[in-house]
Amino acid sequence: MSVRIANASSAQPGLPQTWPESPSHLQSAWPAFLAGWSTWQYVVTLLLGVVVYDQVMYIKRKGSIAGPIFKIPLMGPFLRALHPKFEAYIEQWASGPLSCVSVFHEFVVLVSDRDLAHKVFKSPAYAEPCIVPIAKDLLGHKAWVFLQGKAHAEYRRGLTPLFTNRAIATYLPVQERVLADYFDKFVAASERNKGQPMAFMAMFREINCALSCRTFFGDYISQDAVKKIADDFYLITAAMELVNIPLSIYIPFTKTWLGKRTADAVHSEFAKCAAACKAKMAKGARPTCIVDHWVLHMMESNRYRERIAAGEADVEKPTNLIREFTNEEISETLFTFLFASQDASSSATTWMFQILAQRPDVLQRVREENLAARGNDRNKPFDLPMLESLTYTNAVIKELLRHRPPVIFVPYLATKDFPIRSDYTVPKGSMIVPSCYPALHDPDAYPNPEVFDPDRWISGDAESKTKNWLVFGAGPHDCLARRYVPLSMAGMVGKAALELDWEHHPTPKSEEIRVFATLFPMTRPHGREYREEAMIDIQKDCLESSSSFYRITNTLPTQWQTWTFQSTRGGGNMLGLLQHAESISSHPVQRSLAHDLAALRTLSSVLSAADALCLRMQVKASTKLTEGRQERVDKVLALNAQINKRRMPMGEDKEAEDEPFDLEWLYKPDFAGMVDMWLSRAS
Repeated sequence: MSVRIANASSAQPGLPQTWPESPSHLQSAWPAFLAGWSTWQYVVTLLLGVVVYDQVMYIKRKGSIAGPIFKIPLMGPFLRALHPKFEAYIEQWASGPLSCVSVFHEFVVLVSDRDLAHKVFKSPAYAEPCIVPIAKDLLGHKAWVFLQGKAHAEYRRGLTPLFTNRAIATYLPVQERVLADYFDKFVAASERNKGQPMAFMAMFREINCALSCRTFFGDYISQDAVKKIADDFYLITAAMELVNIPLSIYIPFTKTWLGKRTADAVHSEFAKCAAACKAKMAKGARPTCIVDHWVLHMMESNRYRERIAAGEADVEKPTNLIREFTNEEISETLFTFLFASQDASSSATTWMFQILAQRPDVLQRVREENLAARGNDRNKPFDLPMLESLTYTNAVIKELLRHRPPVIFVPYLATKDFPIRSDYTVPKGSMIVPSCYPALHDPDAYPNPEVFDPDRWISGDAESKTKNWLVFGAGPHDCLARRYVPLSMAGMVGKAALELDWEHHPTPKSEEIRVFATLFPMTRPHGREYREEAMIDIQKDCLESSSSFYRITNTLPTQWQTWTFQSTRGGGNMLGLLQHAESISSHPVQRSLAHDLAALRTLSSVLSAADALCLRMQVKASTKLTEGRQERVDKVLALNAQINKRRMPMGEDKEAEDEPFDLEWLYKPDFAGMVDMWLSRAS
């Protein structure tokens, strides 16, 4: 092998010489190359660079955990995040104990394994609660839930006495009055509406907002303020999406902008209540709400410090020695309580009424237990010893919270690289989301987890599965109200069981779940054609099922839930009334109607209530729309004809039940106008 060595000294004269380009020549050539580019070439190159960088960073962060191989450029699954589906969460959790998604600049790790979820909850050195990225803007950057270490522990220690048995006992009379007031409103609303369908979810939100605000602030907050907070709070919830468009909080009328304005208004109202409380408690008032107890602890602590400073000896130290909190700090703290409770309690209330209506056996046992605990006096107010003695009712509440947990995950932020597993480290700055739902539906801990079975908490071993009981989280940031919440719910369900009667007629959507911060029954479709088809299904429902007058139909958490409540307070002996109703006629249709209306206080209202019975709206998802609006209206008319035949008063036409239904006479103006009115209301 030969090697040729070139030497400049051997170059022959007259031949062209090739010299390497100098660095300065390359530098001058590069700008010249770029000078020929158009604007769109610059933009495309920049975008391609950003996309490539985004993909590379996603792949690097993803590592070995489950998740898409590549992300949708830049935004990721943002559109899916706008309308999250519960089934998508189930699928994500099933993909592995750790999985990931990336939306815009946010890298999110979802934790479905119980033990790994506990590790996140109990690792304050690596992760802190963030709820969602915008949470600090709405709740307050200095809110106690975002504190860490000693500062958080001291703050929490001062709040814990607000949820002791002694404190909770003083809140119950206030809650009793709120429940009585709103149960009357439920019944009155149904009566005013003559049993026709109406939106009740707003009242569910309002009753829970009233329970929270009255427990927090007693009479310091007005009823108008309670209603406004209940009406507007969903704007805060809507702003709390897992991922928002960057900087959208500064864009008027976006979800985050509206949420921020609403949160500021609530903060201001709560601060006024705190000031009013301090003024009243300074006069020696008796504490009846959370803020009263908190301010009383501050006053006792201040007096203790003043006596120590004055040189007194043997001064008894208060059980809850805390510092003075400003009105703004009190407002901020109780706002976090409201945020934690409002949507979760509204969700739990919705599922509670629906499930108890679906399970009359459970509802009957709740009624019997609560009536016995009150010495057969259904009007006796509940108190703490009574609520604690309700073994079956408390089992129902626990099973409800397990079966349909309002909170399915709690987002945290990794404050440093978090070695959550030997083979994977969550990158600093990532969102890490421990999930509660998989642990609560683990068949190893709770056999047949999809079955609502309160007895598993009495005769089974559910109580021993403490590591799976993640309803209230775990670790230093677990829920302060883990004891207060079940007791409050037991008070509500017991009082409702004794004073209200309701029935749920399932729809195809009743068991589908919508995720709106918490879990709710599924919404309905929209549109005129759907509404007209729904009216047809309503009438079919009245014909085919002989539906009960006391109905709760859950299909939407915010707009079109159909609820009808009937009070049983002062209603007399239900069984005797039923027997009386059965005896009024041997006519099969009339007897069926009497069964349906047996709980009415007087039989004279049977026929007038029949209109409410047969006009009850059963919202159903239409599988196939009929052709043409007129055909749909004709069907409504025809079906109403049959319904009116069925509720014919006894003795008017005893041969009617054997005659074929004549549909033509129903096209009279009065019936046509009635149908048009129904369709207009549905619109």
